[in-house]
Amino acid sequence: MLETSHKGDTGMFPKWYELPYNANLKNKARELGKAGNLSEVLFWKRVKGKQFLGLDFDRQKIIGNYIVDFFIKDIGV
Repeated sequence: MLETSHKGDTGMFPKWYELPYNANLKNKARELGKAGNLSEVLFWKRVKGKQFLGLDFDRQKIIGNYIVDFFIKDIGV
């Protein structure tokens, strides 16, 4: 696990900008972001622009060798 040394941080989890990133997945993440099924389209319509609890959702976030469908970088830190 990566070290965190931010004021007020418990050190249990790395910050979003410290997460591992696999640049080889960038094009695949882009493709996944463009192709969405109905449930994804409805979900993103509801949460875009901080409409849901004021949270900023990111789509198709690359974390290591994985692409997650959505990610909230400011939650829990």
